[in-house]
Amino acid sequence: MTPVIKTPRSGPEKLVNAFLSRQLHEIEAALAEIRAGASNQFDPEAMFASHLLLMRWGEEDSEGAFASLEKLGMMERAFGSMSVLAAVASKDPRAAADWLVAPDNIMAMVPRAGDFMATTVTKEWAKQDPDAALAWAKTLPEGKRAGAYNGVLGSLAADDPQRASKMALELEAGKDRANLIGNIAESWGKKSPTEAIAWAQSLEEGKERDTAMSKSLGGWAQSEPAEAAAFLDQMGEEEKAAHVGAVAGPWARQDPSGAAGWLADQPEGEGKNEGMRQTMWMWTATEPEAASTWLAQQPEGESRDHGIVSLASTTFEEDPASAVTWAAAIS
Repeated sequence: MTPVIKTPRSGPEKLVNAFLSRQLHEIEAALAEIRAGASNQFDPEAMFASHLLLMRWGEEDSEGAFASLEKLGMMERAFGSMSVLAAVASKDPRAAADWLVAPDNIMAMVPRAGDFMATTVTKEWAKQDPDAALAWAKTLPEGKRAGAYNGVLGSLAADDPQRASKMALELEAGKDRANLIGNIAESWGKKSPTEAIAWAQSLEEGKERDTAMSKSLGGWAQSEPAEAAAFLDQMGEEEKAAHVGAVAGPWARQDPSGAAGWLADQPEGEGKNEGMRQTMWMWTATEPEAASTWLAQQPEGESRDHGIVSLASTTFEEDPASAVTWAAAIS
């Protein structure tokens, strides 16, 4: 069934016809109407409709689709280029890669755009040949390389986390690799938490191991927070304290009172501080009285102070007097 998309000044029937059509002038006309009727350049309905149409155009005539964007503002052109690039990459990732690194490609020089575009290319390329995609990613300069790595290994981690983790560890140590290890661990933790944690524990002691442990537990906590918390409770106090926030944050988004009850018994440290910030923010937004009552019963200390900051920040607009009173209670 073809989805019905409501867009400014362009009815669903006309948009669907343009999307299904191979007549490029129909796509171009529909895009012009959408842009003219959009409330601003970030109108979500207009952006989504434009994305679909530009992908369609890119499948038929990528050069024409890219050329059609040249008269647009820089931000709109950057978003449009990513849509066309996605279409090209799905069919011919090497051609998409060549377009991205062309010396005269000013779109790839827009801050952050090059990174996102590199992700788009390698995400599609990894479905066909992850080794070739990773080899290309290694040749890129900073500003594109991290995005390219994420596209390859992020895509691969969804289906084969063991292979993704092995490829990540073969990269040069540094910020890019540390971030990739964290992303792989979180994805892995969502699907097979015990495997992800076992892999994290196999890493050498250091920042990468700590990141992998936290992200694995965080991925687990997104679906089974109580189970992730129970696993963490079996660890030694020092190691446990480092990962408390990774479990409390996802738990708080589902059940802030449950997360708070668990947090009360956790050792003090930055992990608990971060957990308190997230838990009190979420709880105050949904049940401010319950959150306030619970926080008032907690002993003075650094973690309680972080909870107060979140509570006061969340309530300030609606109840500034109460927020100021709470802020004065920071020890």
